[in-house]
Amino acid sequence: QFLYFIVKKKANNEMPASVEELIAQADAFNEKQDNQGGFALLDNAVRNEKNEHPELLWRLARVEYCLGEDIADENDEKKQRYLTACDLAEKAVEALPESSGAQKWAGITLGKKGSYVATKEKIANAYVIRDRFTKAVELNPKDGTAMHSLGVWHWNVLQISFVERTAAKVLFGAPPTTTYEECEKWLLQCHELAPEMGSNSLLLGDVYYQQKKYADAKKWYETCAALTPVTEADKRRKAEAEKKAKKC
Repeated sequence: QFLYFIVKKKANNEMPASVEELIAQADAFNEKQDNQGGFALLDNAVRNEKNEHPELLWRLARVEYCLGEDIADENDEKKQRYLTACDLAEKAVEALPESSGAQKWAGITLGKKGSYVATKEKIANAYVIRDRFTKAVELNPKDGTAMHSLGVWHWNVLQISFVERTAAKVLFGAPPTTTYEECEKWLLQCHELAPEMGSNSLLLGDVYYQQKKYADAKKWYETCAALTPVTEADKRRKAEAEKKAKKC
């Protein structure tokens, strides 16, 4: 059930038609991976019309993030997209913590923010990110993206450097820990729900490659490479998968 925000609820406890329509349109743009169309819609609704319903905020965070992903080079625009997305998603989850989408995108964008903050903050955020994704899966067990995000979290923990692990031990008593099996579990569950997700297949390839399971790695790289790219990020993933498959 949604709370009162800038817009009022109908007497029958449904969201206002205007918000419902915006959500439907935004999700349709996302389904087509039309990031520019989705951004134009939500940017106007949130920033121009001042409609800050949390279900719109996290969707704007999603498209800001996706536009950042479409930028190949590391630059100020890419960074600003990610940081803006993080602020929007955090605002959404604070207003509506029972929204699985808000929880998921608050976790995704906070994870991306880790590329731009000090080690101490990055480590502290790791626990928050894990809890965001766990809550998102609890709220919507059929959300493949949330499961992929949990898999990414476990993968990132597996990549923690000695320096970061030592810092975590000093700051928090113990760093976050996981296993390859736990990482695989979430990524495979994601594939069952969203087999077209190239980023998931690519990461599964990396997980098996790092364990020297080269035949399995090649299978997942080829699965990713076989997908038809739509966005610039998709094209880069496809090229990366093709390159990595040749090394197996």
